[in-house]
Amino acid sequence: MLQPKRHRTLHRPVMTASLSVLLLGLAACGSDSKSSSATAAPAAAATTPAAADTTPEATTAAGAETTVSGGGATGTAVAVKESEFKIEIPQTTLTAGTYTFNITNAGQFKHNLVVEGNGSEVKSDTLDGGATGTLTVPLTAGTYEVYCGIPTHKGKGMDLTITVT
Repeated sequence: MLQPKRHRTLHRPVMTASLSVLLLGLAACGSDSKSSSATAAPAAAATTPAAADTTPEATTAAGAETTVSGGGATGTAVAVKESEFKIEIPQTTLTAGTYTFNITNAGQFKHNLVVEGNGSEVKSDTLDGGATGTLTVPLTAGTYEVYCGIPTHKGKGMDLTITVT
């Protein structure tokens, strides 16, 4: 008696190609899926690290603060608005001194603010969409890059240069 022929349902070349396309798609998107996550970690009231390199990244609720200059110092207020995918600052030329960047995340994804230049790099807490926070930084004369440190966001336009005189 003849046995019916069984069909194989696993097609490895098709699965491999589909997996490759999926991975390429995820790589192109970066970590934006993480950025838009609705899961929030507990809010941190304030963080005062001993060194700028050890600034912890944390998800914060509205009103959180990161003070990098130490001791709760305050500086000249500068409004910073972040959204998908841009950073808005009213002026890009500042005088040397201490500045407090008042950050508003007007976007839906998580964002943070990194100020890098003159041999230092400081980073704010990561803010959920709609949240606000501050970053106080002493700035000396020179050029600084201000950007969002969330993977892929800088490359999507969340990057600008400020000049301190």
